[in-house]
Amino acid sequence: VRLEETRRHEAEIRRALDEAEARLKLAQEAGGVGVWDWNLETGETHWSSAVHRNLGLDPAEPPGVEAMMRMIHPDDQERMRDMGRQARDGAFEPVEYRVVRSDGSVRWLLSRGEVLEEQSGARRAIGVNIDVTERRRAEAELRESELRFRTLADSVPILMWVSHPDGRREFVNQTYVDFLGAGYEAALSFDWRQRLHPEDHDRILEDQVTGEASRQPFVLEARYRRADGEWRWVRSISRPRIGPEGQFRGFVGAGYDVTEAKQVQADLEHINDLMAERVEAALR
Repeated sequence: VRLEETRRHEAEIRRALDEAEARLKLAQEAGGVGVWDWNLETGETHWSSAVHRNLGLDPAEPPGVEAMMRMIHPDDQERMRDMGRQARDGAFEPVEYRVVRSDGSVRWLLSRGEVLEEQSGARRAIGVNIDVTERRRAEAELRESELRFRTLADSVPILMWVSHPDGRREFVNQTYVDFLGAGYEAALSFDWRQRLHPEDHDRILEDQVTGEASRQPFVLEARYRRADGEWRWVRSISRPRIGPEGQFRGFVGAGYDVTEAKQVQADLEHINDLMAERVEAALR
């Protein structure tokens, strides 16, 4: 009776393991995760059907290094050979590479794995490959978008910046850098208090602290010493950056040199005063 119970228990365990393995394979196939097993001693290779699909190979194609290398983009073949050499040396670093399918389409794959040594001393590399084409495209589109933004920002004659929540600069444009007369990295961490006019210093610091604490748009206007030593009036407008989930991510700001405008305003006020004096004198 005990033997029968033991056998029944073992059968239940095997059935549970088979079901778990079947579910795992189903999940891998559904997620496009290709599983491979490469015997480094004999060269024998086993692939799941997702590996064939990711490489663009016919499912009837026998798995192996030669079959895979036929699909690798010419510019990435040396990288894959390096991966093979590393695996034979006992190391395996994740690698991204392109495959050219029979229809001419190019897909990006990510392979990662691990080299195992069996009790017999034989070594095998096991791992997965995943199609990461959409991620690579999204990254490329993001880089292109950032390049367009930087090109546009660097072409305008106003100071522009993007800051972290703690006030540190994340990005500044070329006009900002030129005003300071410093390199880009130095401009990111530059302390603007060093360039504030003494008569505006305390007022601006107080207004800045209040504005940033409000996390609302705020305006500052003060005199700043430019790289050539000249004092310039700069009017800045800062607006909060809000993330997709509503989180505060800092400020984006723009600063306009309003020195000439301030001078014109002062000249107009002076002219108005003179005219008022002359009219008053004439009436007398």
